[in-house]
Amino acid sequence: MNGVAATMTSGTAQAGTWRATVPIALPVVPGEALRFDASASDASGNRGAVTLLVDNDGIPAMLDRDRASAADLSGVYSNHFNNGITAGTLTRNGWTATLANGAAAGSIRAQISGAGSVARIGACAGAVKEVRLDTIGETADITCNPSTGSITVRALSARPWIDVWKQQSNNTWLVARVPTGATYQTGSPATASQDNKEPIDVQLVRVDGGTTTTVGGFRLAPGDSVDVSVAPGGAGDEQVRFNVLRGRVAVTVSGRTRTLSQGDRATLAIDLTLPKIVPR
Repeated sequence: MNGVAATMTSGTAQAGTWRATVPIALPVVPGEALRFDASASDASGNRGAVTLLVDNDGIPAMLDRDRASAADLSGVYSNHFNNGITAGTLTRNGWTATLANGAAAGSIRAQISGAGSVARIGACAGAVKEVRLDTIGETADITCNPSTGSITVRALSARPWIDVWKQQSNNTWLVARVPTGATYQTGSPATASQDNKEPIDVQLVRVDGGTTTTVGGFRLAPGDSVDVSVAPGGAGDEQVRFNVLRGRVAVTVSGRTRTLSQGDRATLAIDLTLPKIVPR
């Protein structure tokens, strides 16, 4: 086992008890797994083998299932989780990440410790939606709505906020900054819970290569709800379409601001045209 030969302690070579003393390091390092390989052979060359994994990927057995197929992954190191309602993928980026059942039915609780860059929890189907944790102790409950593809995120411990990213186009994202105690839903539309105690700021950002540029945004008071979509515009620009479902929301794109009430719609352009320098 693991390169250590076993000795027979009772029985016969064909049906006996064999024992090997194998040096191991415990506890298993968070986010890793121990692998044990045992093999046996007889004088005729017959051989048998078995593998045992001690998994410590931070995902409990009831959640440790393939995101798409729900196949059991509790015996292997993995990044997938699935409780039948909320399914997703965990990108640790150096953090020790722990998943558990959340407070609400079907929710997943994610917490990070240790050190790293940005841990990303991508959940649900449809457009890419990520909960990003980047400070020790940050904790969030995440719930997926499989029928709409939206996620609901409750920030249990945010320092100072937890970022929730939702991809709008190849390069354009909505980024909500959710403070401790607040609940935010994204997919379509972007909604702040009526029970929130403070507003949620939502940025419209462009990601080009390694550069992130804020090109607009809006603020959601408790109960506000806005449907946001991005479509191609002229001259390589993009059009951002807003539809306020609840509340009164001031939206800004590329320096232009419109204040919209419930039922109002507006389309504002992201200006991507580079300025021209004309020599004189």
